[in-house]
Amino acid sequence: MVTKYSRHVPCIIPCGGSSTRLGTGENKCLTGVIPPLGWVVNFWRSRGVEHFICIVGGEHASETEQLVRDFAPQAVVIDRGTTVNLAQALLLAADLVDDRFILALGDCLNIGDFVSSWDVDFGIGVCITSVAEFRKNYAVHLSNSVVMQLVEKPTGALSLCGMGTYFLHRRIFDYIRRLRLPNEATSVDLTGALQLAIGSGEDIRPIYFEGTYINVTYPADVQRVEELYSASTR
Repeated sequence: MVTKYSRHVPCIIPCGGSSTRLGTGENKCLTGVIPPLGWVVNFWRSRGVEHFICIVGGEHASETEQLVRDFAPQAVVIDRGTTVNLAQALLLAADLVDDRFILALGDCLNIGDFVSSWDVDFGIGVCITSVAEFRKNYAVHLSNSVVMQLVEKPTGALSLCGMGTYFLHRRIFDYIRRLRLPNEATSVDLTGALQLAIGSGEDIRPIYFEGTYINVTYPADVQRVEELYSASTR
C-alpha cells in the first residue's frame, strides 16, 4: 500500500543478529540466494520508502554493512557494538527519527501487502499464518480492535500472529528507556516496551497483512524463501 507520506517515513532495519538454529552461526540477514535483508529493503522501497537506517553488529558487521550498501547505497548504517538487545539497539537510532518510523526486522519477510492503513502513531503488523510460523513469533490479542496484549513464543491456541514489522512513533524510545534494560539483555525485548506503551494509554492498532510471512529462523525457512523466489522469476 503506497501512501503519500511513505517517502518521509524512515525505515529502521536491525540486521546484525546471528542464529544457531540455522546451523551455520552466520547472520540470518545474509543467507540464501536473495538475502532476507534485500527482500526487506526492496519491499519498502516499492512502497515509496526512501530513507533506510540499518543497525548492524556482531562478528559479521562489516559484511552486513557491505550488503546494506549493495541494496541501499544511501542508507545510514549504525554499528550496535556490544549491545545485543533489540530494544536497546533501537535507541541508537533515536536522534535520526523526528516522529513516525517503520521498524522492519531484517530477517522477517513480507511477501504480499498490508491491507490496513499504517497512518498511525503505533501499529503492529499482524497476519494469520501456520501453527509453525505462529510459534516462532508472538501472539497479538485485541480488545475492541485495539492491541491489548503481546505474548512472545506463544504456546496457546492459534490467534493473530505478530510480525517483524512495526509502525512506531519516536515516543517508543521513552518506553524503552523506562524498561532500564542492560545492553546484554535478551529475555525482555521490544514487546516489553510495547506492552508498557499499552499500559500507559497508547492506542496501538493491528495493521493487517495478506500474503506470506516468514521469520527466517531455521534452514527450512531459507529453502522456502528460495523456492518462492524461484517461483516468482519463472
